[in-house]
Amino acid sequence: MRITIDFDDTLTKPHIQELAKKLVKRHEVYILTSRLDSLYRKAHRHLHSNDDIYETAEKVGIKPQNVVFTNQASKLEHIHRGRVGLHIDDNEAELKNISALSQCKGFSALDPEVATDVLEYLKEELNG
Repeated sequence: MRITIDFDDTLTKPHIQELAKKLVKRHEVYILTSRLDSLYRKAHRHLHSNDDIYETAEKVGIKPQNVVFTNQASKLEHIHRGRVGLHIDDNEAELKNISALSQCKGFSALDPEVATDVLEYLKEELNG
């Protein structure tokens, strides 16, 4: 299954990083962030670099080419275009939008049981 994980306030959390390490073993995992990519950052030099994203990606086993920047746009378009089956995010409005307008299953990074819930959902989907 293709899985996307938000970065800021999601993949920056240790328990989500541990979940990501498990997911990359069996699934195609991407970081899907609203941050501006390097091209947009050239016009906004006051913003810090995206090095932290790539460092975390390497740490959890996500390929650098699997980092997707939305440049502040809704993640929904990327979810549709990428045929994503599962997305983890801390933004409840984004998750509500994704759930209402796509076939993608959204999980809140704010839920303390998110790792268990994601793994149970994937087990059911693969066995169902």
